[in-house]
Amino acid sequence: MKYSTTVIFVLLATFSISQLTTNAQQCYQNGRDGKDGTDGRNGRDGRDGLRGETGPPGPKGEAGTPCSPRNVKQFTWTDINDDRDVGLIKKVWFTKSTGTSMLRVGFHGNIRVMATAGKSVACRRYWFTFNGTECDSPTFIDGQFYADNTYNVHHHSTIDGICENLAAGEVVIGFHVGQCRILASETANAYTGWASATRIIVEEF
Repeated sequence: MKYSTTVIFVLLATFSISQLTTNAQQCYQNGRDGKDGTDGRNGRDGRDGLRGETGPPGPKGEAGTPCSPRNVKQFTWTDINDDRDVGLIKKVWFTKSTGTSMLRVGFHGNIRVMATAGKSVACRRYWFTFNGTECDSPTFIDGQFYADNTYNVHHHSTIDGICENLAAGEVVIGFHVGQCRILASETANAYTGWASATRIIVEEF
């Protein structure tokens, strides 16, 4: 009787284990892929490598070309004391080496503009010409001086600018005085170069 009970228990245990295995096999399915994890932090920089040996000298370069000499000219006068109100103050000649370059011109000197006695307004314009014509590329080079009194005050002044698209060869540069472009004033009294140096500087570049 004891032997039969043991056999029955073993059979029941075996049947239970077999049944669990079958159920587990029946429930197993392939799952979906999980989400990608976040990137890890960058690692620290490594140590500097050992200094390499100096390489052999490179090949000799081609011979360079000499730089073009600077083409600049200065014209100077002392105490020109020019009292004209209209006309050509100075004229200079400059040789331009190429048609693709530009000319920079500058007047440096003393200028005075005032109203004449009994008048209250005065205006005078100073400008450069190139071969008799004002620059139009990009625009004219000038300066205007306005006064509403008869004070005889002289100031050092500079009129400077760059002119483009001038042909190569001799360029006649004139510096003029006359009426203002907008305000006409026949009674203005101009004076240029009083008791001091007057310069016109021309540079090609």
